[in-house]
Amino acid sequence: KYSLISTRPLQISKVTPNQTTIKSSSAVIPVTITVNTLGGANNGVAYCSYNLNNAGKVLMYETGKAQSTQNLNLDPGTYSLDISCADNAANTQTAHTNFTVYSDTLPPLVTRVYSQEDNLNIITDENSTCVSSKTSCNYQFEDGVEMQDISKTQHYTPWDTNSTLYIKCEDAYGNQPIPEGTCSIVVQPYSQK
Repeated sequence: KYSLISTRPLQISKVTPNQTTIKSSSAVIPVTITVNTLGGANNGVAYCSYNLNNAGKVLMYETGKAQSTQNLNLDPGTYSLDISCADNAANTQTAHTNFTVYSDTLPPLVTRVYSQEDNLNIITDENSTCVSSKTSCNYQFEDGVEMQDISKTQHYTPWDTNSTLYIKCEDAYGNQPIPEGTCSIVVQPYSQK
């Protein structure tokens, strides 16, 4: 005797990364591919494979569940990702997505400086934290006086216009001005005679 059981179609409900950019400060970036499945013969339990940039189909490392994952270390670039999943009743489903991997190894740049009331204001080209010193650029970032944030790219500090400010900015990945002992910007008072 045998029994025939009908099953619902297998569905891929979510794939990550999906149409996004993954940023890191390392030369090789860790990326986790995640595939969520539902329906099918056993409430979404499926075996999933991935094909990255048409390099060939590879069974994901953690699969045979309703969520399959694969950890990869990728070079910067744009990637095409094809996913195929099948359950134990031969229900299949495929999905396709793209994503970009970006390595940020550069410190933030100061794009604008201006004084307003008794403050010196700076704008950076990326989210950052900025500190200042009145002595020189030769100080450790953690020893600087932290500037206040208007937003992640707008910073200000009280400014005595008779003093020179030596400013360093650091981004979310720890990128600071290089070589050590240099500043993002040095702001000097100026009077026109």
